Amino acid sequence: MTALAILKKYFGFEEFRAEQEAIINTVAKEKRDCLVLMPTGGGKSVCYQIPAMMMEGVTIVISPLIALMKDQVDALRLNGVPAAFVNSSQSAREQQDILERLRAGELKLLYLAPERLSGSLVDFISILKSLKVSLFAIDEAHCISHWGHDFRPDYMLLARLKENFPDVPVIALTATADKLTRVDIVSKLLLNSEWASINRMCDLLFMQICLRISKAIIRKQVVPVATAFLLTLFYTSASAMFSS
Repeated sequence: MTALAILKKYFGFEEFRAEQEAIINTVAKEKRDCLVLMPTGGGKSVCYQIPAMMMEGVTIVISPLIALMKDQVDALRLNGVPAAFVNSSQSAREQQDILERLRAGELKLLYLAPERLSGSLVDFISILKSLKVSLFAIDEAHCISHWGHDFRPDYMLLARLKENFPDVPVIALTATADKLTRVDIVSKLLLNSEWASINRMCDLLFMQICLRISKAIIRKQVVPVATAFLLTLFYTSASAMFSS
């Protein structure tokens, strides 16, 4: 099934946004690593969920947020996608049941917290080596960087995934990463990176917002100096978040 057919069947959309299709092809067809910078709500999850459905085996998703993990798995299940998560909110029996489904080849996506790997990394690596892993997706990838605003030490161990699975593509995703953070992500995850960014889209979006704000302010006849100040402050803050 093609990426577009999966998008329509399982996610209910008729077409891809911005660079989603190019990112999906980089990972699923070319089997290359990819660093994705995309704003919140821009459709990052589709960039690894669709490849998971296209590729043989299971996609392992690393996510730091248990609530988000559960929401995504629930949504995937409702759409008919076999997905599960393993985290500290579950009993040992529940976790074992999921691992049995994993070994039986019943799952296309398995979500894990980074702490799960840091707690028993060698054992879990052994489990993964016994499986057909198609893709590793690292969500909130900025957490691996000391330059990022939300550094998490457990993310540092994720480099061992690439060391143990050199032929499995890795897609790292984040909404907030400046140049230093991006370089740090690529270096610490040992990515052979195909940079996939929609910064141009972000810049266009913010310029459109600024234009609308400007027109609204002008209609209200605000002092021109104040207008210029507010627009400069707004766009500078936006560019700091999404600058390339």
